[in-house]
Amino acid sequence: MDNLIRMDFIKKILFSSAVILVFAALAVEIWYFGGDKPYEPVKLYNDFAGIKMAENSFTDLRDGQVYGFVKIGTYTWMAQNLKYETGTSWCFDNDKRYCQRYGRLYDWDTAMVACPAGWRLPTRVDWDDLVEAAGGSLAAGGALKAAHPQWDGTDSFGFSALPVGPRYFRDGSLNAAGVFGVWWSAADYGGKGAYRRNVRTDHKYVYEYLDDKNYGFSVRCVMNNA
Repeated sequence: MDNLIRMDFIKKILFSSAVILVFAALAVEIWYFGGDKPYEPVKLYNDFAGIKMAENSFTDLRDGQVYGFVKIGTYTWMAQNLKYETGTSWCFDNDKRYCQRYGRLYDWDTAMVACPAGWRLPTRVDWDDLVEAAGGSLAAGGALKAAHPQWDGTDSFGFSALPVGPRYFRDGSLNAAGVFGVWWSAADYGGKGAYRRNVRTDHKYVYEYLDDKNYGFSVRCVMNNA
């Protein structure tokens, strides 16, 4: 009987230890991949100093804006965020000089129709292909982000992602400017939701999230003919 009690006690101890280890592992994962890891926001600029320009470019005939473009993986992407003023869209700090550098922020319905002729809002397949070509979801952010001092990436492919941050509809504020780059995808969840991708300061991952279509995120257009 004593042995049975002892064995039962040992099993309980082992079970409790396993539970503690699981929760500890989860805590570490949350901290590392998007929890409370410290970061220093990057300064936002309203000029073009130090911006890496793509070798190839085209002109948006609607407003004369010139965009670089790069082929990464299967698809050809704009090398800057879209700047076209249409529908529901905003500049950081309501200053058009920031729009020239960081592009405009769009709600999802506007983003769906904002790209110029021959280009489109990227699908989940487009984004997945980009992320895989840039090193996978746990590393691609480092390769896609602009290099110092614009951001803390290597800009290995000329994508030149910049951290303008999202705009939330509740009060019109721009959240986490200098910390996140956030872009819409064409993936509609139905109702008020749609999917987007983001990268973050001090991390190399690229994550997909579901968000409210009324939020303002950046747009990177992808060429129709891959």
